[in-house]
Amino acid sequence: MILELSGPLERKFLSDAAFDGNDRMERLNKIAFIKWTCFYGSTLCRNYSLVKLKNWLADPVKNPLLEDVRKEILCAGIRSADKETWEKLLEKYSIDKDDTILFALMCSSKYELLEQLIMLYIDNQLPTKNPWFFFMTIAQQSTTGLDAIIQFISQKQKTIFEK
Repeated sequence: MILELSGPLERKFLSDAAFDGNDRMERLNKIAFIKWTCFYGSTLCRNYSLVKLKNWLADPVKNPLLEDVRKEILCAGIRSADKETWEKLLEKYSIDKDDTILFALMCSSKYELLEQLIMLYIDNQLPTKNPWFFFMTIAQQSTTGLDAIIQFISQKQKTIFEK
């Protein structure tokens, strides 16, 4: 129901022109709108953010992401991204060590990619020292995060407890 009503707002907010204004409150509303419409499955929002993500990965200088929407665009884009796009973002993270990119990697909706990320964490290849924060972020930001964590623990108990 909400997504049906949000169509006109999506067309307004999901355009580059939507971020030209200097009204801080309007910008914050737009950021929240992108975050939640994408999280709840808006096709328009997911397509917009995925295109923005792929363009940024291809050429971040030519296709920059505005700082105040970067986190939401990366997270929303990676939720519907394929493995190749996720791995490009992981590669970028390994070079830049940017926490916003790590956060976005946790937003994936694909079990195998979340499992790969959890294994990197268990192997101490990610700097996040607080396991509670790491797993809670996955559970909160990924539409399949909690299921992926439970499935991972169930399947990899031996691996986890050997570390």
